[in-house]
Amino acid sequence: MDKPKDWWKNPDNAEEWIKQNARRTKGKGVNTTKESTKIVIKEISKRKQDFATILEVGAGDGRLIGPLSKKLSDSQCFSSDINLILSSHIEMKYPTVFVQTSSEGIISLPFSDNSMDLVYTYQVLQHIHPDEIEQALKELMRVAKKEVWLWEGIGRVDYEHGAMTHKAHNGSWVYHIDKMVDCYEVSIPQNKNIKLDRQRLYKIKV
Repeated sequence: MDKPKDWWKNPDNAEEWIKQNARRTKGKGVNTTKESTKIVIKEISKRKQDFATILEVGAGDGRLIGPLSKKLSDSQCFSSDINLILSSHIEMKYPTVFVQTSSEGIISLPFSDNSMDLVYTYQVLQHIHPDEIEQALKELMRVAKKEVWLWEGIGRVDYEHGAMTHKAHNGSWVYHIDKMVDCYEVSIPQNKNIKLDRQRLYKIKV
């Protein structure tokens, strides 16, 4: 069976992902795509004085790191993704972001040890095969200098740690990150408009 990274790496899937996020972003009213961007930017902005360098791993089309780079102009913002087309899209749309593509994705990041003050993901680890999840976490911790923040899904029901939720995109799993690493805070992402109760924000000091 192909792993999720094979689906996400495929350039044929990139354009549809870009179009899908564009539709969601332009949609009227409250939706999770628009509100989650606000939530991520606001949460990181609270600590902007602590994070001179910020890396989003699995940045996709840049809908988070792009606006964040504009909001936090005093910080250097970096992105990494396994898909070359998505990385090229970020380079063109958000020139203030320093873009890297990793052929192996999150399990082998193209950054040196302790090089980023903050390393974060948004709905990325759920797409990591169980054989690679421990290495993925080690890589995030290796690259981080201060903290790792993980906005990750817990599913629509009470899934057990490591449970597979569906087979789309070559599979998706639920990982209770606080069972795998020491988190100093675990919270439900929310703002005045929306509560993302199917997600958790895990904060880790390195």
